[in-house]
Amino acid sequence: EGSKVAVLVCVGVLAPLLLSCAYVRRGFPTSLSRALRASTLEATSAASSVGGGEGFSYHCTWKVLPSRAVIASLGASIIVFMLIPSDADALAAWACYFTSKGCILGFCFLGLGAACASQDGRGLDRSISRRAFFWRARLRMVLCGYTCELVEAAVIWLPQCGGLYWASVMELAPLCSDRSSGLPGKLYALCGCNVVAWLLLASAALLILALQQYISRRTALAQ
Repeated sequence: EGSKVAVLVCVGVLAPLLLSCAYVRRGFPTSLSRALRASTLEATSAASSVGGGEGFSYHCTWKVLPSRAVIASLGASIIVFMLIPSDADALAAWACYFTSKGCILGFCFLGLGAACASQDGRGLDRSISRRAFFWRARLRMVLCGYTCELVEAAVIWLPQCGGLYWASVMELAPLCSDRSSGLPGKLYALCGCNVVAWLLLASAALLILALQQYISRRTALAQ
């Protein structure tokens, strides 16, 4: 049993972390490069068409669209859940889930983003080389993926650390119980503890997706 946990941790935790580090160090997001180059050419053409000279300032931004962030999170969850063995140790399985999904999201955010160019007065930062920009881009998106999973872990585990426990169809402590005369007893009589539990799960899932979408949207890469 101990060897199975060790193998699971190595494959599901250490390997994604090493892969993320290697990608930040050596990887090259060709899609990001092509999209930003196209936006730069678009902005330059716009400057020429309006007769803009040295005073024309353009700003290229790489953003993750909200719908794509949601699709990436749902798809990564399904993939990771399918890969984790059903008989795995619970703590090791959760650690593998959060770490592997964070790694996948970092790659997805780079691949699913969209570039745009606008005239906003800032323009390109000529002090930053293209290689340094792409290194920072990879680092920010990889950290964004792990930050999204840190938020997901907090939403899932903090209520349980606070005492939330789904015991059975008759008890969802401390919100619903057939042995209580207060609000938990009223909820049990009204709809049952299973319905309350599923409503909580749905609310938690929507909250996680909303927070991850917000984090990915705020992690814009500017050149």
